[in-house]
Amino acid sequence: MARCKLKAEATRWFIKRQQLLREGAPISEIDEQQADIIRQAKELPDCFLWVIHGGALSPTNLAQFGNLAGCYDTVATAMSLAKEVAAESSNVLFERCLNLVAEAQSGLRTSIDAVNGPTDPDQKSVYDWLRQKASQKQIYIPRYMRGEDRADPARWESVLARLTSLENDLKQHRKRDLSKKKQLQKLRYELKVIVGQPEGAEEHWRTVAATVDALVQDGLPPSHLELRELLLPVFESIPDMDNLPAGFQRALAEIERYLASKSDTVESHAAAREPTPEAREAAKLLDGVTMVLIGGQQKPAAKEAIISTFGLKDLLWVEIDEYQSLDTFEPYIARPDVAVVLLAIRWSRHSFGEVLHICDRFDKPLVRLPAGYNPNQIAAQIMSQCSDRLAARRAATANA
Repeated sequence: MARCKLKAEATRWFIKRQQLLREGAPISEIDEQQADIIRQAKELPDCFLWVIHGGALSPTNLAQFGNLAGCYDTVATAMSLAKEVAAESSNVLFERCLNLVAEAQSGLRTSIDAVNGPTDPDQKSVYDWLRQKASQKQIYIPRYMRGEDRADPARWESVLARLTSLENDLKQHRKRDLSKKKQLQKLRYELKVIVGQPEGAEEHWRTVAATVDALVQDGLPPSHLELRELLLPVFESIPDMDNLPAGFQRALAEIERYLASKSDTVESHAAAREPTPEAREAAKLLDGVTMVLIGGQQKPAAKEAIISTFGLKDLLWVEIDEYQSLDTFEPYIARPDVAVVLLAIRWSRHSFGEVLHICDRFDKPLVRLPAGYNPNQIAAQIMSQCSDRLAARRAATANA
């Protein structure tokens, strides 16, 4: 705000003018310098430099006029930064900025009152702007918006320092935003290449994994909508790769949770569906046994549908989190009545290989579920991945 900047300059000139008068400087020289400031004010619309007509200063209010100049500067800086922050996508930064603008304009109002100044239209316009933006963005400003809640004008340097900190954070936000756009563009290109050349695309998948990891490590939520929409079309074709970066695994785990949640919305209808031929064949192999399901969120309707479709003795549904120890799974897998283990979360901290190692140790087949808990979908995966082993176990049990 140019008017606030000029008012700050005029206030500092006013202090200097009093000092020059006390030192006996020629009035002509003093008036010449003052005339230049007045000329600048006339070039700005509605800019009245009321402080120049404030009369002689006394030692008691010298510091108050110094605060007044600082408060005008602070309001100008705050509003300039607010316009920049408003153009960005970060609501967090904008809320921080509004709170600083509120403190700055309140300090200015208090400082004007302290020297018996008039109502300043610039301070009032900033106050009105704050109310409008807070209402539009539905942001609550807890301090300095009421007449009885005044900011200390002597703290204008503190407000300026916090504005500088906010400006630095804004620069970092812009840097991250630019990096995010470049990384997403790179991700789109690599996925396009993979779709066009699915054979021999492992190196491109490595680049995809590294790019997604960089995005997540730089603050993009692994559940980010744009990231999910880019990966969903190729999700089922992602090859098994060793040493996947953590950010990529987290993004894929979020996609699996999303797919599971989508299937959860229809699980209540699963029991009413006619079992497929594969489901009936799987039921012959699983009748009377116990099954372990690792991952996902346990749903009573889904659990009952699985038990009923396959005639299970029981379904041990083990919910997991990112930091859960593998030791949690072992007691379930080790049970003699457990015939098969289902892994619903493919991309988690617990890799397929780690869980497979436990299953192999107890001679239990491990079935990977791509998505959802629909019994017909489960049956299809069981029959394609381990029907021979289940048939052999059934035969051995019958002959025992």
